[in-house]
Amino acid sequence: MKKILSLILITILSFSLVACGQEKKETTLKDVVNSKDSKEANEKLNDIKEEQKKNVCSIVLADTKNVKIICKGKGKSALGGIYITLYIENKTKKDILVGVDKCSNNGSMVDALFGETISAGMKSENDLSVMKKEITEVKDFKGTFNIMDNSKGEIIENIDFNIK
Repeated sequence: MKKILSLILITILSFSLVACGQEKKETTLKDVVNSKDSKEANEKLNDIKEEQKKNVCSIVLADTKNVKIICKGKGKSALGGIYITLYIENKTKKDILVGVDKCSNNGSMVDALFGETISAGMKSENDLSVMKKEITEVKDFKGTFNIMDNSKGEIIENIDFNIK
């Protein structure tokens, strides 16, 4: 009887260890769209939000007389590729346009999507995106912020940045 009980316990423990070893599949927006109903869609959307909460950061990328730029979050995008949430404070008395150029991730050049117009003295928060499915992690991300006078189209300053 003790041998049978021991075998049953060993079997149960083995199954629980196998279950612990399985990775949880990451939820994407495609999973949300393909949900059976709104309840399932909301649950999957909440999974994405919880995953993104783990990626919160506060890295000062620039603090000049014209702008303050802070990385507020970074990680794998639910759309595929990666995102970097940028908080930008316009310290000037004119409307500015902030863009990015010469971006690389982990030593490879990438096409980063970002452009934000910010009114004089205002603040903004928006995502820089790299829409390449093969890139799943922000790793040694480098680039240049181009700060322009929005009305004249003239460069105010260029700021190199690096997110390790």
